[in-house]
Amino acid sequence: MFFSKKTGELKPKKKESIWSILGVIVFALLLKATVLTIFIIPSGSMIPTLNVGDVLIVNRLYFGLSNPLREAWYADKLLFVLPNPWFQSGSPLVKTRFLLNFGVKPKRLDIVIFKVPLSPQPARDYTYEIDGKTLHAYFIQPGRAGMDYVKRCIGLPGDVVELRNGRVLINGEYLPDQDKFTWNNDNSYYGPLKVPEGHYFVLGDNRPHSSDSRYWGFVPEDHLVGVARWIALPPWRWRILK
Repeated sequence: MFFSKKTGELKPKKKESIWSILGVIVFALLLKATVLTIFIIPSGSMIPTLNVGDVLIVNRLYFGLSNPLREAWYADKLLFVLPNPWFQSGSPLVKTRFLLNFGVKPKRLDIVIFKVPLSPQPARDYTYEIDGKTLHAYFIQPGRAGMDYVKRCIGLPGDVVELRNGRVLINGEYLPDQDKFTWNNDNSYYGPLKVPEGHYFVLGDNRPHSSDSRYWGFVPEDHLVGVARWIALPPWRWRILK
């Protein structure tokens, strides 16, 4: 018997079971925060590559061993209610992005998971130079700041990104084979825009319906979470992502 009627206390076996369950929960959360995580596609911004409801397995070890406390840096509330004393804290305990940085950088066309910047990056009024000309880009406040987003990495640090009639140019040359991942109803023009050092330019494959770097700016390197490698569910959608 696991419960004593006389003392009203839990017997040791019952206490051990509770601690075992808590241990499993903590282990699962650490695994999710550092190794692998599941990401469910909430919108159509990545059609045709990813559909609403697709379940992705994300490799969080791609860039390094993540600091599980880093999540507290992005949220102004704990459990959506309590004030978060670590929000944008300068403490290395939560500010540090990686416990172990592998030094790996995202490749062009990788599908990346990242934290939406809390404000336009690198600035709301971004000034840059192309061919000796000083240009400006104006970004808006990101929606759902601090949440996880999934987009395709298009521009690497130092690149000049441009859209002409919906076609992507990198450093003046059209990106090859973009029909494989681009939604074909995009006829937009954008840029040219220079990607600052330490940042990345991301786009949704379904660009007419995507909130991305064209609007709220670039993704800082320390906001990268991982790379999506395969669609796990539904079973008829299972495939490796390229």
